[in-house]
Amino acid sequence: MSVRKIRILLGDGSEVVRIGLREVLSRQDGLEVLGDTGDGRNLIS
Repeated sequence: MSVRKIRILLGDGSEVVRIGLREVLSRQDGLEVLGDTGDGRNLIS
């Protein structure tokens, strides 16, 4: 049986925060970071 991953899009104005979150989250089983943006409008459009 395959395990479905939770897919994540990161949005934060700080590039340092986005890099850190991507690093931490990408190490977790069952999570997949699809992308990130510094602008919340880009995240939802």
